[in-house]
Formats: sequence, C-alpha cells, structure tokens
Amino acid sequence: MKLNTLLNTAFLAASILMASACGSEPGIEKTLLYGRWELKEASRNGSPTESLAGLYFVFREDGSMETNLPVAPGSSSYKLAGNGLTQAGGPGEVKYTIEELDNASLVLTTELRNTNFRFLLQKQAFEQE
Repeated sequence: MKLNTLLNTAFLAASILMASACGSEPGIEKTLLYGRWELKEASRNGSPTESLAGLYFVFREDGSMETNLPVAPGSSSYKLAGNGLTQAGGPGEVKYTIEELDNASLVLTTELRNTNFRFLLQKQAFEQE
C-alpha cells in the first residue's frame, strides 16, 4: 500500500514539474523597447566589427520602426512574439532575437546573408513624433 502511495505522489510531482516547464516563454516588456537605440558594439560571426558604426533603431508605440541597417533601411513595421522581433513591411524582412532588454541597453542578434550579427545598443533621448 505504501508503495502505491509513493508512486502516486511521485507521478503527481512529475506532472506538476512537467506542466510548469511547458509554460509559455515570458515575453518582452514592450514599453522598454520604445525609443531610439544607437549601436555601442557589434560583432560579425563572433568577431568585433566597426563596419556598422552609426547604426540605430527607433521603435514606436504604433508598431512602426526605423533603422539604417544596410539590408533593410528606412521605415517599416515590427512585431514582437516572445523574445523574437520581426521587421517587415519595408525594404526587407529581418528577424531578430532580443537577448537582453532593460531601460538602458538592448542586445539584438540576427542572421543576415548567412552571417551572424550581435548588436549591443544603448537607449538615447527620444521624443515620439
């Protein structure tokens, strides 16, 4: 009888652990993204690069964005899903992963033309237009 109770307890504990592990991934706090972000550091395939000096991103509350990223410059829209950010509706679609986001810094990674990029950006003073 005790073995049966022990097995039931173990099954219940395993079920609870599995259910909590399968929960949804926490999303990005969208309001932290709003504003202008300027490049502090960039890497290409893990090596520092300075070829993207002057890179910036602007994210607005209405879902529009602007960047001077060479493969997709200008105005476009963006969508967030989990920690994924998709730039679309402009000159090109680019998918980014938000690795870190707080009040002062944003780390984006992406793959462009079979090359991995990582951007460390700093928040700048910006007023919504």
